[in-house]
Amino acid sequence: MKKLSFLLMLLLSANTYALTEDYILYSRAEVAAQKREMQKQEKKKNTICEKYSLSANIKESCQASKKSNELIKACLIGTQSQVSQSFCLITKNVSAEVAASCYANTSSEKSEVACLVLANKEIVKSEEKVNSCAALGAMEEITCLKFNN
Repeated sequence: MKKLSFLLMLLLSANTYALTEDYILYSRAEVAAQKREMQKQEKKKNTICEKYSLSANIKESCQASKKSNELIKACLIGTQSQVSQSFCLITKNVSAEVAASCYANTSSEKSEVACLVLANKEIVKSEEKVNSCAALGAMEEITCLKFNN
């Protein structure tokens, strides 16, 4: 009986060790895959920042940003304004769609920045609202965005 329980314990220990070893190997493979994916995303972000930033400061801010690559790209493409790029990169509540709409449908740098500010304050929540205020002129666009519900 003692031999049987000893052999059973030995067998159980060996199986537990094998399962643990498999788990460790699997975990290492998962970590390596995650690391490769993160490096790929980081390289893509650096490419976006290099290509579309209008100044060295914006490029630096872009590379330090924790935003998704899609949002970073939306913040940088479609504007000629460094102020808009900088503000878009530091906002918390602006989606990629709203940022792209602000850039495409405003007539001046002032209304572009105002659109981003209002989107960050969650006054402008959709691209449809930005589209409805397009091509009115700088001050009229800002007024429309702010008060048109």
